[in-house]
Amino acid sequence: MQSIKCFFDKYKNRIIGILVSIILFTLLIYEVVNSGVIQNWWNSLTVEVQATIIIVAILVGVLLIVGVGMFFYIKLLRHLGGIAGKKLNNSINDKFKERKKEIGKNDKTIL
Repeated sequence: MQSIKCFFDKYKNRIIGILVSIILFTLLIYEVVNSGVIQNWWNSLTVEVQATIIIVAILVGVLLIVGVGMFFYIKLLRHLGGIAGKKLNNSINDKFKERKKEIGKNDKTIL
């Protein structure tokens, strides 16, 4: 609970700024949609231009989804690579320690 309070105290101004920005952006979108400017503009376009805009919007959406998916996939691969590297490092260290013990035992028998 204390860490949450410290987080809000530290980033209070940023949180308030983000919330105000979201509210203002939402109001702007609401006014533009209700004014009918977009509907009038869309209806003034030809069918071919409307189809082109829709196709481009779909392709941009697909590219955004693929880009975000690739970002998370790369993060996952880096995480799994880190885990595998730690396991490999631990196994190498264990074998090195075993060899060191064997060499120590062999040195005692020689003396």
